[in-house]
Amino acid sequence: MSADKTSKRVYIKSDDYGWVPAKLVKRNDADGTATVSVRNYTDENRINSDGDRPSKYVKGSSEVVVELSDYESSILPLQNVDEDGVLNEVPDMVDLPFLHEAAILYN
Repeated sequence: MSADKTSKRVYIKSDDYGWVPAKLVKRNDADGTATVSVRNYTDENRINSDGDRPSKYVKGSSEVVVELSDYESSILPLQNVDEDGVLNEVPDMVDLPFLHEAAILYN
């Protein structure tokens, strides 16, 4: 698995949904922010780590700037995805490479 491809897939906090999948666009350490791209889902039950595949439940995407200080150690939690950005689900969550709240919710 290529770290370059998977390390850009993160989760960001959401007031409405707890956590949502996003793709890191740019990290700005100078001001402690990160710009991410978030897909706009029309049905909250369809929010998932799908590698940006076309979906009738997605209406474009939005770029969002997040404050890294809002995250533990100022690091965005990584998604457990393959090189295509598709979620790797595991039957035993102990086997998740990145174990955190968002990973548990999406597994």
